[in-house]
Formats: sequence, C-alpha cells, structure tokens
Amino acid sequence: MSKLNIDPNLIDVALRKTNGRDIIVRCVDKSARIKIMNTNYNPRQKTLLNSITASSIGLRGNERIYLNDNLTYDRSALMSIFRKKLHNLNILNNASNPNDRLKAKSNAGKLLVMNTNKEYVHTPTLDDFHKLHPATAEMNIEPFPSQGSRR
Repeated sequence: MSKLNIDPNLIDVALRKTNGRDIIVRCVDKSARIKIMNTNYNPRQKTLLNSITASSIGLRGNERIYLNDNLTYDRSALMSIFRKKLHNLNILNNASNPNDRLKAKSNAGKLLVMNTNKEYVHTPTLDDFHKLHPATAEMNIEPFPSQGSRR
C-alpha cells in the first residue's frame, strides 16, 4: 500500500495497544480521519480494508492501525456503561473464551452492541441495551470514576 499524504500534525495521538503490535490512532480533525477511511475503502466488498498500516500514514513500523472514534462525552459515558455491563454479563455466563464474549464498539459515532447471536446492533440508548440484554437491567454501574463537577 502506498503512503497516504497526511500531515503528521493531523494525528493527535498514536498509542500502542497492550498486545504490543497494533496501534490506535486518533486524528485531530474529521477531515484526516475521512481521508484515511476513503483511501482504504473497497467499493466491491463494501468494507474497509484491513491492510492499513502505520507506515501508510507516515508512522514508523508496519503494524496495523485502528482509527479511534471521537465520541461525545455523553456517548463515551454510555459506551463505558455498555462495556462494564457486558463485562459483568460475560463473567456471569462464564465466557472465558474471547470468541464467546459479548462486545461493544463504535463506528462513525454509532454505538454498536453484540447481541446473543453475535451480531452488532445499533444501540443508541440504555433502554435499547436493556432490551438486548435484560439481565443487565438491575446492574447499577457508573460510567466513569467520579471526578467532581464537570465544567
């Protein structure tokens, strides 16, 4: 894959994941993210190509990268609740195998939660989440650790 012409100043943060191989990239603005996404879009498959690497956006190395979705504070808080509830549900269901675990992700600002059939479903509210996973309705979970009042 050829190198994309992206100014390195448009990349806000590039962090290595805990596995030590893959990199998570957050762009400073939407135009840089859109450029990366459009360059790596395969219209025949209607999916993003998985071949985008660190070197293709001007970083050192040849590791795969993941583009981080910049969520609003409210969506980020909701995603935090989803992930914590799914984590507790996976423990209750003894889902020790990573392939058996229920997950949540975001794509273009939409919150997607895996249902029991292992399909991702658009889940914009906590009520929608509880309809997907009724056992989590009684779980009392705070989105983030208390940090005082937000200004």
